[in-house]
Amino acid sequence: MSTIKYKTIDPNESNNAIDKNLYKYFINDFRKGYIEATDQKYVLPQYYVEFIEKIDNFEVYDTDVFVVTHPKTGTTWAQEMVWCIGNNLEVSDEYIYIRFPFLEVTTLFDLRDAPNALPAFFYKEFFTNSLEYIRKLPHPRFIKTHLPWELLPRQIRTGERKPKIIYVYRNPKDTCVSYYHHCVNGEGYKGDFNVFMELFLSGRLSFGPYPSHILSVVQQKHRNNVLILKYEEMKSDLKAVIKQVCEFLNKVYSEDDIDKLQKHLSFEVMKTNKAVNYDLFFGDGKFMRAGVIGSYKVDMSPDVVARFDKWIAENFANTGTSF
Repeated sequence: MSTIKYKTIDPNESNNAIDKNLYKYFINDFRKGYIEATDQKYVLPQYYVEFIEKIDNFEVYDTDVFVVTHPKTGTTWAQEMVWCIGNNLEVSDEYIYIRFPFLEVTTLFDLRDAPNALPAFFYKEFFTNSLEYIRKLPHPRFIKTHLPWELLPRQIRTGERKPKIIYVYRNPKDTCVSYYHHCVNGEGYKGDFNVFMELFLSGRLSFGPYPSHILSVVQQKHRNNVLILKYEEMKSDLKAVIKQVCEFLNKVYSEDDIDKLQKHLSFEVMKTNKAVNYDLFFGDGKFMRAGVIGSYKVDMSPDVVARFDKWIAENFANTGTSF
């Protein structure tokens, strides 16, 4: 039995304008409501409740490799890097969500009453019963999750099992803007950016609050099975990050091989790679939009940027976390 505490977010009960906007603009055919879990009040769709115990008790193996992120912080980029490094630099044309599946994706899309909400391809086990799909994968398994540390399978949290955990985080301003476009294009968000920004800053979006998510894993960096990466460092010196991940995964490759992988992982190649760009789900060019640092400047006024900077200082001061 799971010991994870949660409660339903009820905007009528809280009489909170932020919660009211969450339900006004982010309820749809496959998203009926939201909960908050643990003392950190992590937000998740209501459907998650039906899986909370299964995820908590999910059997993990030391040979598993997890990429753990908050949404829109370089997840797919990190997945493809980790997959290639873990598979003798194999470049696969199989969809990444098949070979590197998303642990809790089923909880995000309650499709029981929405038979036509998504492209037909996604009404398959990897999407509609992701835990069972992953359970049956051959080992070593490569697994993606957006869950914070407190909601990862219990065997990971206790240290009973020690899979490789690679966590990637990103500047909150770029994360917020990228997450906004993602939710508009793929998760049924109907509001504007200003409302979305308020939800993000208030920690009232799925997998938020963002500071708690980052710090939940950063606080585990002393564990020898946890590696923390920054999106900005991947952008500024991808080759160095590739070498860091190779060492973490106990893989050795030549300089020429690493150079080839670096080219494969360039934004230009990734954006046109049908195996990783999610065009089947989001449409051409909507999942991988810009891939640059500072793209928030297009969507944010100087006043909003200043507000974000203050919020970052308040939430990350003295945490050893920089952006």
